[in-house]
Amino acid sequence: MNLNLEILREDLRDIVVSGVINGSRLERPFAFAVIYSGETRPLGDRLYLARAGDLPAEIDLEESPSFLCIGAPPLRYINGQCNILVCRDDLLINDLLTRITELFQYYHSWELELLKANNKKLSPKILGLLSEPLFGNPLSLFDASMKCLFRIVDSEKYPIPDYYVAYADNTYLELENINMLKYDREFMAANEKKEPAIYPADIYGFRSLYINIFLEGKCAARLLVDEIARPFTGRDFALIAVLGEAVKTGLEMKAALSQWYPKDLDEITAKLLEHRFVDEKELTAVLQDTGWNMEDTYFCVTIEPSEFDFMNKTLASLAGGLSSLVPGNCYRISDNTITYLFNVSAVKLSREAIQERLLPHLRDSFLRAGISTTYTGFMNSYFYYQQSLIALRLGKKRRQDLWYYRFDDYALDYITETSMRGLVPEALCPEGLLRLRRHDQEQGTDYLRLLRAYLENNMHALQTQQNLAMHRNTFYFRLNRLREILDMNLEDPDIRLRLTLAFRFLDAPGGSAAPPAGAKLDPQFKA
Repeated sequence: MNLNLEILREDLRDIVVSGVINGSRLERPFAFAVIYSGETRPLGDRLYLARAGDLPAEIDLEESPSFLCIGAPPLRYINGQCNILVCRDDLLINDLLTRITELFQYYHSWELELLKANNKKLSPKILGLLSEPLFGNPLSLFDASMKCLFRIVDSEKYPIPDYYVAYADNTYLELENINMLKYDREFMAANEKKEPAIYPADIYGFRSLYINIFLEGKCAARLLVDEIARPFTGRDFALIAVLGEAVKTGLEMKAALSQWYPKDLDEITAKLLEHRFVDEKELTAVLQDTGWNMEDTYFCVTIEPSEFDFMNKTLASLAGGLSSLVPGNCYRISDNTITYLFNVSAVKLSREAIQERLLPHLRDSFLRAGISTTYTGFMNSYFYYQQSLIALRLGKKRRQDLWYYRFDDYALDYITETSMRGLVPEALCPEGLLRLRRHDQEQGTDYLRLLRAYLENNMHALQTQQNLAMHRNTFYFRLNRLREILDMNLEDPDIRLRLTLAFRFLDAPGGSAAPPAGAKLDPQFKA
C-alpha cells in the first residue's frame, strides 16, 4: 500500500516536531522510502529521508518532492513547493529508515488482509474488524436504507459515552432518527459526496468521518468513523478512502449479496405486483427458503411517502425503517409508493396487531397508507395490492383527516364507482325508486328519506320511528303510502340490496341524493 505524509505524520507523532504538507490528503504517492543522495531535482513519487545538514540550499522543487528531515531544513524547503515533515534532530537516519520500512510493511499487510477477505467473499464486517484498530474509533457501515450492517466498538480500549448508540448488526435506524435526518440539509447533501467528508456534531453530539460507496452510479452504502475516542487527523481521511475501496470491491464481488441486493423473494414480489408471469414452482421454492408457505395468510399495505421523501430520495431509508418494525414482510419500492406484503401466518400476529405497530409510525412520518383485507395464497398478491391502492385513493378523497384507509371501509364505494362507469346514476336505480323520487318532487313529500331510514334500520319500524321522532300513527300511514308508490317487495333481500345500492348511486357526484337517515323528517310534510 502506498503511503503519504498525512499517514506518516500521525504514525511518527512521537518524533515529528513540525511540517508542511501541500496537496490532497487522499493521494498516496509513496511506494517506498530512500535516503536522499544529493539529487538536484528530486522526484515527487518517492519519500526522501535526509539530515538537515545534507540538504542543499538551492534545489529544484518543481516536482514538489517530499522529505522526512532530521533537524530544521533550510527555509526554502519550508516556504517552497516542498512537502516536508521535520523530525527531532537526535535521530539516526538508518533508524528512521528502519521505522519507515516497518510502517510500509504494516500497511501493506493490512491491505493484503483486506484483499484476502474479499477473495474469500467474507462479509463487510470482517473488513471493519481488520480496520478498526487503525482508526481507534468506532467504525460503522450503513446501507442506503439506513440499515446498520455492522458497528464495531472496542469498549475495552476506550470509554463509550452514554449517549452513543451501539446498533446491533443488521438493524435499522429508528424511524424517529430517520425522520430527523431527512430534514437535515447537510445530511441529505452528504449523499452526493464522492470523497471523505466530516458530518458535524449537531445531531448526535459527535463528529463522523464518512465516505459514500457508489455502485452503478448510486450511493449504496456509507462507511463511518465516529469521533469518540480520539480526534480525527489527516491519516483518517486517507485510510477511510482505502477501506471504502475495499468495501466497494467486496460488494461488487457480491461478498454480501443478502445484505445489499434484493432477494429472490423481493424480485418475485415485484413481478407479482406488476401482474407479470411468475413460475409457481420457483415461487414455492423461494418461499420455502424464506420459511414461508404458498398458502399462508397475508395482507398488503401500500404507503404513499411524503413529498419530502420524494424530494430527498429517502424512500429506501423509509422502506427499510418501516420493514424493521414488524418481522415477516417483503416490500417493493416503485416510483411513488412502497408496498409491503405481511405474512400473518409466519409472525403469528393478526392484521390488527401488525397495524398497531405500524400505524403510529406512519402518522409520525406524515405518510398515508391503504390496507387490504387478509388473503390466502401468495400468488393472489396482485389483487390485494389493488385493494390497497383503491383504499388509498378513495380514502384520501373522503377522509383527509386520516392517514390510513382499510379496503373494508371503502369496498362499497368502489363497487358503486365501478358500477357507474359509463352510466348515469338513474340507469342503475329501480323504477319504483325513481317513481318515488318523482312523487317527492311533484308533491313536496319526503318519501326517499323515509325509505332510506327504514332500510338502514333493517326494516325495524319502531327503531326507525324513534330515530325520525315521528308519531306512531303518522309513521305507519306514511310507510304504507310509501309501499304503494314504490310497488316493490321490501321483504325480498335482493330488492333491499338493490335499493341500498341505488341510494349510493344517487349519492355519487351527479346523482340526486336523498338526505342521510340521521336527519329528522318534517312531520308536516305532505303525504
